[in-house]
Amino acid sequence: MSYQITDTKGVTRLNPDHKTMVAVLKELRKRSTNDDDAFPEAVLTHGSGWAIAATRKGTAILEIPGEADSIYVLKRLEPDEVINLWQQLAMGNFERIRALPWVRTDGP
Repeated sequence: MSYQITDTKGVTRLNPDHKTMVAVLKELRKRSTNDDDAFPEAVLTHGSGWAIAATRKGTAILEIPGEADSIYVLKRLEPDEVINLWQQLAMGNFERIRALPWVRTDGP
């Protein structure tokens, strides 16, 4: 299954390799919160619709198709933990991702 990553400039790359994921995350983490032209997060989206967004402060946000009213959050992640999440998602390891201690937040 395919997957894509969208960086802080809104550029989307199909089926990014590990090196590209690392570069996108580094760019995100060095961005200033005052960068008006930057997106506040980088997102890896699987072809199934599952997506994991990462913020510059180390928060991961999981979106699952069919659960639009809820988001799942992991905080205080190190860069290698975010990369691991993205790689797991790219491989379609949904059960492994779902088993992590996500905090569920109901949407509006």
